[in-house]
Amino acid sequence: MVAYRNVAVLPFVAAAVALAAPVEEPTEFAPEDVIADTASRQTLSAPGPGTGGHDGRFFVQSTDDLYRLELRAEAQFRFYSVFDAEDDTPSAGDAEDITTGFEHTRNRIDFRARLYGDQLRIRLRGDFARNGGRFRLVDNYFSYELGGGWSVQAGQYKIAYDREFSKIRGTSGLAVERSLTSTIFRVNRSQGVQIKYDAGDWRAFGTVSDGRAAANTAFTNAAEADIALTGRFELRIGDAGWRQFGDATSFQGADTGVLLGLGGHWQQDGRDLGPVRATGTTNLFMYTADVSYEGDGWNAMAVFYGRTIDPSGEGERETLTDLAFVMQGGLFVSEQTELFARYEHIFPDSDRENSDDFPGFIVGANWYMIPGSHAVKVTGQVMWYPEAQAGSSSVVNAPNSNVGLLPDDDDNQVAIVGQIQLLF
Repeated sequence: MVAYRNVAVLPFVAAAVALAAPVEEPTEFAPEDVIADTASRQTLSAPGPGTGGHDGRFFVQSTDDLYRLELRAEAQFRFYSVFDAEDDTPSAGDAEDITTGFEHTRNRIDFRARLYGDQLRIRLRGDFARNGGRFRLVDNYFSYELGGGWSVQAGQYKIAYDREFSKIRGTSGLAVERSLTSTIFRVNRSQGVQIKYDAGDWRAFGTVSDGRAAANTAFTNAAEADIALTGRFELRIGDAGWRQFGDATSFQGADTGVLLGLGGHWQQDGRDLGPVRATGTTNLFMYTADVSYEGDGWNAMAVFYGRTIDPSGEGERETLTDLAFVMQGGLFVSEQTELFARYEHIFPDSDRENSDDFPGFIVGANWYMIPGSHAVKVTGQVMWYPEAQAGSSSVVNAPNSNVGLLPDDDDNQVAIVGQIQLLF
């Protein structure tokens, strides 16, 4: 990879800023105070608020509320039935007209720690893979509040770029999964350093990282970009707070508000989507805009995505630009039942092979066992892809088990999906 001296020091500058933030003078303790404090932390035997329990999350914390450890877990169990996925290519063999089965899509354990009140937070989250059950690292980072609305975050995490993936949890969406478009156009997880500023009604994120989809990689890995910069800006209008916009739904009784978002990403090399045998540097530009409107028991969201792949070098192909959009909305018809629908459309660059447009439709319903909570949720939905996946295969890859899309060289693939979700 190419070395960039000025960029390479950015993480250390961010760390220096964090260490330079003003902090209160440490309190001096007498020896007997230290002994008493140590004993209380070792036994946690004294009853009272803050020693441990469940307040929406399982936790253990010190009686002075300065140290807290939380344990969370999530599980999603799904049933898929896919119809008319006809792949007649020689490698496909005898494709079945109906493919059905069960899977554990998400099985995650999440540890979160808080130190010195809310000033320093640490997160460690892992996942058991749906194929084989292998345990792997998902997120591992710390965040430090600098004061005045500023904070720094470092480690491995979802890069703040788009709303669908980086700002809506996988357990808090409308449908069982984020859109097919999101799986194609997201920056995904990576390793890096993020600076955030929160002004109350608006906030901004800036990140230097290893680039698109570069989680769990060593710094010498070719999948890492030589340089990658990402930014996101969000503006909140109305009474709905940031926490309400942390999911894609809006329960009955919720406040009304609008969220506007813009995101941009640039990287050189790494997983840049350029030619496999590129002889020069490939620049990847990604850009997105979104608007979300939430009210008392209803929600709507529209997202635009774009990306430009610019390979250089002798004999390389020309620049490619792919575009897409997603529109979705939900409505509660009772305190526990929500109906939803989604329409998405992907426009591969016309200079690609297999560059047909690819639309998709979803309709479904959610049932929340606990009103106002995603803790126990049952979802049923029907997906329809009217065009053949093979005609758009330069951008739309299959199989994509997240969204239930299988290889198909014929029109009108349909999937019925059911899911039960448990969070604790």
